[in-house]
Amino acid sequence: NLQVSWKILQEYDLRSKSIGQNLKKILNKNISIKGYMIPLDSSNKKISEFLLVPYMPSCYHVPPPPANMTINVKVQKNKTANYSYYPVEIIGVLSVSKSEEIKSNVNTGFSSGLYLMSASSVKEIRQ
Repeated sequence: NLQVSWKILQEYDLRSKSIGQNLKKILNKNISIKGYMIPLDSSNKKISEFLLVPYMPSCYHVPPPPANMTINVKVQKNKTANYSYYPVEIIGVLSVSKSEEIKSNVNTGFSSGLYLMSASSVKEIRQ
């Protein structure tokens, strides 16, 4: 799996909707990326969908990351992931959302990700 940095994801220009060369190379491919989970359903320890962001906002004064730094992760069918406060490594196929409008999630205050990922693996990283 190709290890991808968040810097490559920033190559999507939110205003012009243009995609940088490095980003084009990884879209619709199996990649690995590290980040933090923001559960979309906080009522459950086992989750099947969450947002992945590059850093964990430590307080309400820190604005959430922009849409091109947010991945909406769906764990592949018949699998779930355990929620973790620790960083996680996600392996899966990355794509750009077809939705023209990036909505803000009422429960989390985060925008829905510009990116979508179908995750085959979610691993907690403990240093």
